[in-house]
Amino acid sequence: MKLSEAILLGDSLRTRTNGCYLNTRTSPPCGCALGGAQLAMGRTEDMAFHELWPWLQDISPDGVSWRAEVGCDNERGFEAVMGGSISIDQLADYVRSIEPSCGECNRFDCTCTTEHKQVESTEAIHA
Repeated sequence: MKLSEAILLGDSLRTRTNGCYLNTRTSPPCGCALGGAQLAMGRTEDMAFHELWPWLQDISPDGVSWRAEVGCDNERGFEAVMGGSISIDQLADYVRSIEPSCGECNRFDCTCTTEHKQVESTEAIHA
């Protein structure tokens, strides 16, 4: 699943908290958009988003990781949601505009796109 989709799904699974990635010791859990997205994927372990969306570790054109671009401490990211200048839907739209097109491997250098296209072509033929 793409991060943009998981952000929207996970928004209701935790209390919004800026400066806190994910705290599962509270009920309900609290955290930022990345923490909520991780919860939507059924993951609660620390920093699992690096495994789920490895592109977040890549460096953006601004010279910081993509995680920093969308995470808790960025005025264009979740901080803007908490400040009321954008909605969670607008944050998801921003993430959708920058995330990799493949929602399976979630990497900019996708190696599975060819495999997915072959499967999709086979499914379309047999449909």
